[in-house]
Amino acid sequence: MQAHSIELKSVSDLLVDEYGDERRFWIPDYQRGYRWTPLQVTQLLDDVWEFVQREAGSRQSFYCLQPVVIKRRSDMSYEVVDGQQRLVTIHILLSYLADIASILGKRSFKIAFATRGSLGEGFLEHIDPNQADDNVDFFHMAAAYKAIETWFSQHDNGMQRLRLLQHLLNDDATGRNVKVIWFELHCSDNPIGAFTRLNIGKIPLTNSELIRSLFLKRMDDDTDTTAFQLQVAHEWDQMEKALQNDAFWCFLSNDVGPPKSRMEFVFDLLVRESGGLATRSHDPYRVFHTYATRINRSRTNQESEWIKVKRTVMLLEEWHVDRTLYHLVGLLVAWDVAVPELVAIANGRKKREFQKTLRAKVFKSAFGQDQPTDLAFDERRELVSGVLADLEYPTDRARIRAVLLLFNVAIHLESANGYSRFDFAAFKGGQWDIEHVRSVARGRPVYRADRRTWFRICREQLQKDESEAELCSQLDSYLTLSADETDDADFERLYKRVLKVFREEDDEDVDDGIGNLVLLDQSTNRSYKNAVFAAKRQRVVALDQSGGFVPLATRNVFLKAYNPKPDTLLFWTRSDRDAYLCAMVDAITHFFDNADQ
Repeated sequence: MQAHSIELKSVSDLLVDEYGDERRFWIPDYQRGYRWTPLQVTQLLDDVWEFVQREAGSRQSFYCLQPVVIKRRSDMSYEVVDGQQRLVTIHILLSYLADIASILGKRSFKIAFATRGSLGEGFLEHIDPNQADDNVDFFHMAAAYKAIETWFSQHDNGMQRLRLLQHLLNDDATGRNVKVIWFELHCSDNPIGAFTRLNIGKIPLTNSELIRSLFLKRMDDDTDTTAFQLQVAHEWDQMEKALQNDAFWCFLSNDVGPPKSRMEFVFDLLVRESGGLATRSHDPYRVFHTYATRINRSRTNQESEWIKVKRTVMLLEEWHVDRTLYHLVGLLVAWDVAVPELVAIANGRKKREFQKTLRAKVFKSAFGQDQPTDLAFDERRELVSGVLADLEYPTDRARIRAVLLLFNVAIHLESANGYSRFDFAAFKGGQWDIEHVRSVARGRPVYRADRRTWFRICREQLQKDESEAELCSQLDSYLTLSADETDDADFERLYKRVLKVFREEDDEDVDDGIGNLVLLDQSTNRSYKNAVFAAKRQRVVALDQSGGFVPLATRNVFLKAYNPKPDTLLFWTRSDRDAYLCAMVDAITHFFDNADQ
């Protein structure tokens, strides 16, 4: 097994190696050279100085730079694969403070450059502004030196140099200092391949990669790869594989971006659960720092922390397998409730009590009020009915969206089919609009292009009815006219005729209540927006038949599954709306009433 070496090293540790010899770094020719700007140098000094000024009792015991990726060479120097800019900047800073460092008995490490040879090493040791124009590397090094000089001229009152250097080079294991993440490649690793991945591909080391190396590293008393390392490697791969399953992942997370290591989610969860992210909020490696401190070169700590990881993943898998918890947790996560909060709720609670608490949280999130207790079913139904009746689009857009999602989850959960599950992966993979089942008057098309599209859609439906041949002919004629040959009055007359055929001319029979609203994916909604019901129905049915994801409630609405005696499949009537609203009230009431679901 190839295991990388990883640890936190203080800047003081960079000065000399384990034998007390001056540490030497080598910058290979596949790197572009030093390119930090004065602004980046100044920002680094500002960050370090902010850390220096914090009280010694602060929870942040060290300031950490981002990873330095290196590989040991045959001459015992280190090839710098990633982190050149930080190392060179630290060297320039130590060169500027060399007189004080000398008093403290410290000397800087050495850096050699494949592209500049001894000239580059010599210039870095004694930066001469007069040589700044000799090449682009010297130019940026001189600019960085000048930026450091300027920064101290603005901050130094006689003690700042000493205070900053003391913290920068503090070698007391318990003292406050500056550290780097030291990531040493295995001797068989290809450094050019690693460089390409980290720089050309713009893929930085992740917290999970760094933590994995912590778990796989050999302890000081190990001579060979241990059984524990083999166990961790195998179990890590199994857990990562489980998290890469979108059905599992998307019930836990709303992040449906490009695939990446999802183990990071688990470690972030564990650190948040313990309150370990309260400091270093701007540090992208703060999760790794926590684990680097927890494990701290101890096999016992390694094993105990790994057990916590496994228990957490097992808990999440239990939630996923349990059909009720799958829907309760998945719904709350979809509403941006953090998983650490749900884990905290689960701690110390039996399964039934946990479910009850989650239902109460769903009620509060959906309706904005605490769930009443000890209500009979009819009383609970009356409460739900009243809340839903008061919702109106677009004023209550967010709450309507939440309730519509809740309804979709509820009808899956109460299904007689014990395998029925809401597809959070498909839902989160799309973008969803709240759409009127029957369009409202304000949605009528205004622009010429929209009017023509609306007439074309209606024309497709009307051609199925031979009795509307005359109206189809009028639509065809309108669609051939230029903009100068039509006006608003022409459109209005034909528009009203079409609405009358589809029985949608009565605006008083249309409302913005939730009984006339569904969740519809944006591509379908915006292609058929404000179309008559028949056209929307045709599009939704076609999408469903082709295997596209249509939320179950939306599908049922356009199939008129909630009305036991629909008058027709072509029109959305008041009785259809009332039946839909009644079904929604019933399903949501059962959702909160049935504690054993």
